Amino acid sequence: MRQRYIQDPISHKLIPADEWRGPSVSQSAYVVPDISPYQSMQTGEMITSRSKHREHLRQHGLIEIGNEVKAHMATQTPKIDREGIRRDLVESMKREGYL
Repeated sequence: MRQRYIQDPISHKLIPADEWRGPSVSQSAYVVPDISPYQSMQTGEMITSRSKHREHLRQHGLIEIGNEVKAHMATQTPKIDREGIRRDLVESMKREGYL
């Protein structure tokens, strides 16, 4: 007789499918630990907490790679001047005798 097993994602133990009750869900809160101290590449000072890290980024106009805000990134992207490109293309084609 064959039996089906499910691997618990937390303990990685194989549990018979008829006994499986799903992953345990903790009712307690998860507390994110503070960041490890690091030396700022901008000023050389030691940043020792998450609040100092945020303050340092704000103070020097820095952003973390991977945490960019889309609106911020959109202002950095230049607009394409499509009409200017068309104008230049037509002018170039006239100059070369295609039009």
